[in-house]
Order: sequence, then structure tokens, then C-alpha cells
Amino acid sequence: MIQYQHIHDTIEIVNNSVVGFELFRTFTDEPRSVEDFLSYCQSVAKIEVNDHPNHTHTGALPRGMFIPFDDGHYEIVILPGQKYCWKRFVLCKELFHVLIDVNDKQKIFINRDVDSHIEQYMDKSNGLPNTPQNVQAETLAEIAAMEFLFPYAHRLEQLTSPSEKLAHKYMIPKALVEKYILTHYMDGLNPDTIEAALINQEEPNA
Repeated sequence: MIQYQHIHDTIEIVNNSVVGFELFRTFTDEPRSVEDFLSYCQSVAKIEVNDHPNHTHTGALPRGMFIPFDDGHYEIVILPGQKYCWKRFVLCKELFHVLIDVNDKQKIFINRDVDSHIEQYMDKSNGLPNTPQNVQAETLAEIAAMEFLFPYAHRLEQLTSPSEKLAHKYMIPKALVEKYILTHYMDGLNPDTIEAALINQEEPNA
């Protein structure tokens, strides 16, 4: 049976974050300010953001990373040399890594099979069988960042709009716009689909 709990928990974190973000928001128009989002996240956890001192993004390395420390603070490292839309997305994604970690002190994601959901809906070409926990977390953080920067409801209303226009409007990478308006991504991240799946899993004979 497909487990949707990971996705549900992640979207719930996004929704809660949007409520807090609105208190820090300085501009009401799209795109959402990642700088304002950072201010909100820094009210939740101690977070430092720095450019990587030695490496520049060339396509062969990760674009960014988050580092949790034993004392409870976090460092986010962004590789310089990226276009503005990618830097916005990477910072947002790494901030969601932090928020997921803050919300995961009881290890709510461990031993829940997110792989089957990702395999069926997120990557039909390859699937992600036996995905390591860190890869799952990366996928969840990406989903969270896209849901924050380009919410499902906005995607649904603009499916026929040119991806270049949407990328400019929301200031996110065109490749990610095109990825998240694919039919199987829209189906897989449909809130009604997720809620229905969770209800079915709770039924005794499901």
C-alpha cells in the first residue's frame, strides 16, 4: 500500500510556515520573498546562511546544504555562481530542511515508506526503490520549497501558461516549473488525493 504520510506531514509544515511567514512578509505580491521567509525561519531556529568559501557551483556539485549542530543551531551553505532564481530556490529548500528537522525531533518520518509514493508519482522513468533516508529528505525539502514558492493551487490555475512566463512571475527555475506541472506531479501532490489515501490507509480493511 502506498504511504502518503511523509508528503502530508511535509505539506503541513509548509502550511504552518506560510502562516508564520505572513507575519514577516514585507511585500504582498508574488513572488514570495525568500529573505522574509528566512526572517521567519530565524524566529523558529538559530540559522546562519553563508556562501561556500571554496567552491563555486559548476553543475557537478550540490547547489547548497544545511548543517545541523549539536547545540541546536543550523548553518546553510550556498554555492556561489548560481543564477538568482536558483539561489532563491536553494535557500528556500535548505530552510525547509531546517524546518523539517525542527519538526522531526520525534523522528516522525522514519519507517514510513515514502518511496512508493515517489516512485509512482514523482519519477515514473526511474523510480526510487530503497531510497536512502537522506535522499527522501532531499525530495521532501524540494517538494516543500516548490509548494511554498509555487503553490499547488497556483499551478493548477496556470497549467496552460508558458513555463517561461511562470518562472519569471514566481522567480523560480524554469526546469522546476516544467517538472512540477507535469501530470503525474500534479496528480501525486493533489491535496484531495493525499487526504483520500490517508483515510483509506486508516480503514481496517484497507
